[in-house]
Amino acid sequence: MSATGWFLVALIVLVVAVLAFRYLGRAASGTSTTSGEVGTVGLDDGARAEIHRLLVADKKIQAIKVYRERTGAGLRDAKVAVESLERGESLERGESLEPGPAQWEDLVPRLTALKNEGQAIAAIKLLRERTGLSLLEAKNAVDRL
Repeated sequence: MSATGWFLVALIVLVVAVLAFRYLGRAASGTSTTSGEVGTVGLDDGARAEIHRLLVADKKIQAIKVYRERTGAGLRDAKVAVESLERGESLERGESLEPGPAQWEDLVPRLTALKNEGQAIAAIKLLRERTGLSLLEAKNAVDRL
């Protein structure tokens, strides 16, 4: 691999590390993340039924409010969880809504493998899911691998 290629790989690893530390810093400081730490803790059957009733009545905002009141979740956590419930997915206690820190370590090797297998679109999608990059940013990053 050329020096430019190694530089780009190092740059991507650095960006992923910065994003991981930012993610971990928010989780450690108690700032709301979608780490799934909240899950359904504090969400009893009555609250779950009320959320489902509100979703059926097309009152998603109220359902999010109920979820936040019962679990102490932040707005983003509650929105993701309620939308997940709306799609019929269940949130078990401790179930992760997003990848945890251990899953960041394999990102660059997985992206490289996907690109080498001719699955650049899958690599772009994975990078966007993990980092929140825009489509163009993720495409450019995968192209540089």
